[in-house]
Amino acid sequence: RGAPKSLVESPFALLGATAHDGRRRIGELAEERVRELGEEACRHARTALTHPNNRLASEVEWLPGLDPVEASRLFEAVRRDPLSIREEPVQATLAHLNLIATAIRSIDGAARPQALAALVRDLAGLLETLDARTVFQEINTDRAVSGFAPLPAPDALEPELALRRQFFGDTVRAALDALPSAMLVEAMTDIAQGTTASGERRPPRLVAGLVDRYEAEAAKTFLPAEARNIERLVDEARIVAASRQAELDPQLRALDVVVRNWNWVARPIQLVATARGRDHVDSRRIADDLRRLGIDLFHEHALLAPALRIMDLLRSEFSAIPAIAERAGRDRIAIEELARERGAQATR
Repeated sequence: RGAPKSLVESPFALLGATAHDGRRRIGELAEERVRELGEEACRHARTALTHPNNRLASEVEWLPGLDPVEASRLFEAVRRDPLSIREEPVQATLAHLNLIATAIRSIDGAARPQALAALVRDLAGLLETLDARTVFQEINTDRAVSGFAPLPAPDALEPELALRRQFFGDTVRAALDALPSAMLVEAMTDIAQGTTASGERRPPRLVAGLVDRYEAEAAKTFLPAEARNIERLVDEARIVAASRQAELDPQLRALDVVVRNWNWVARPIQLVATARGRDHVDSRRIADDLRRLGIDLFHEHALLAPALRIMDLLRSEFSAIPAIAERAGRDRIAIEELARERGAQATR
């Protein structure tokens, strides 16, 4: 069958054919395009649309379920302006997915990372609703008009739909891989946050896979290195608090920066872990170290402001993990109450 094709590579697009065209019309279109495309390309396209064993792949890669006039309009619209598909109420799910995939392949993600992330969110959510029975009915409706034999059962579609799902995943991964590192982090955060409602609902399967892949890459170098930096700065802050408290503020500023950098990269992972009901172990470990530092600064060295600063850092930077942020909020209240009690006792 060859490699899965995008809309612009489809035999329907090459010949200017529709899903309602019969064998004779497809043959005529192939003859008309010989001078433009070449004899071999036209022969392959005609065979792909007329041979019983080949046609299904081309139908799945095209716009099943859409009226030919509407299919042509949407195809031209997404080629002119990839983002226009976000405003179109496309009723056929597989056709809609193929149009979004075309937009993802067409857009310059480095120039418009937020737009790319929006398209990925749309595709990932819509892919969850792709149903073989619906596509079966759409293709057989088109075949009833074009004169091709109907599919016998929805099961006949499953191998082609599996290839199509893989094509959508490959399309998204290729687009994200082309982004510079900083843009990739922003795009992944946008995708994870949007599809999980900030960690409140389970991610689409495509997004879960993307974030697992992203985590595996981040865990090779960046996250472990920054985690070691955080551990070192926490240890140094303890030493400074015990002997050179005047130097603690610069130490805490450095800690703020490294924690923010670590969480900036880790946030998509945290969002999806929360949405799956899982604990992100590395985030929990770092948060626990910071919490112990804040508590020790107050209890052992009577440093109220630095202790509250640590709790505020936990609340803001670990907001993607509610258990950590909420615990830091409770700790902050408890420390303030203890500080008031100590102040009251000191004035008696």
